[in-house]
Amino acid sequence: MTARGTLYRGMDRAALDAAYNNSAAVKDSASWLEKWRKNSAEAGARGEVRRDIAYGTQARQKFDLFLTGDTSSPLFVFIHGGYWQRNDKEGFSFVAEGLLPLGVSTAVVGYTLAPEATLTQIVAEMRSAISFLAAQGEALGYDQGSICVGGWSAGGHLTAMVADHPGVRGAVPISGIFDLEPMRLCYINDKLRLTAK
Repeated sequence: MTARGTLYRGMDRAALDAAYNNSAAVKDSASWLEKWRKNSAEAGARGEVRRDIAYGTQARQKFDLFLTGDTSSPLFVFIHGGYWQRNDKEGFSFVAEGLLPLGVSTAVVGYTLAPEATLTQIVAEMRSAISFLAAQGEALGYDQGSICVGGWSAGGHLTAMVADHPGVRGAVPISGIFDLEPMRLCYINDKLRLTAK
């Protein structure tokens, strides 16, 4: 039984809102995002890049593909974070910069954001993206049998949700959000619209 006013592990709504407000908690968060965007713009200027390849019919159901030029290279699929309701693939192209020199092609995947899509729909989009990538390696220029998925924050959660896909050989969730109950109880749910069931 929780104390009056508490919602989760002794925290009320205000405490939960503060606990999950990364922009306020990380003093220079805006400058980090700007740095990532700058590095991503530079990453897109080098190497073989294919932009906005559609894996579905919705506007954000696209990915950018950074290729090594070796059709036998493995593919790392990166899923961005942002509490499932902000950011885009364009801000995370820099991820490819560390992988291409190691011989790993990289796909940075976008998805429809909440509240336009529910979390169930976003997970389904990611599974569709993986299915597409697992079927198109020969045409696009990587080894479709060697796909690893990773993502940060909400992208870490989405990584875990697609880790069982038959096309995935490995998964690297980075700072993933795996307990969704506090998400349902704080400001994040204003757009995410999670329910208890």
